[in-house]
Amino acid sequence: MGKWLMIYDESYIKVMESLKARRKKMYTQKGLAKLLGVTQNTLSFYENCQSKLNLKQFIKICYFLDIDFFVNFSKNFQEEYNNSNE
Repeated sequence: MGKWLMIYDESYIKVMESLKARRKKMYTQKGLAKLLGVTQNTLSFYENCQSKLNLKQFIKICYFLDIDFFVNFSKNFQEEYNNSNE
């Protein structure tokens, strides 16, 4: 993830890694950034957990990558919640 400080928990990082892997199969970073209405640099910061991704942008990313959040990612958050309550 580079020299930047990551500010998010493990579940968020796993989700962003999954989104990045999916994006690489479907779009260039520049192509998806254009669809989202952000710069390539901004998308890079999102993908590398260097910038806060708001819910609206997250939903748009899931839409363009044809991802259902609940099917694909809710397990990550549930596992982290369960582990924190043990």
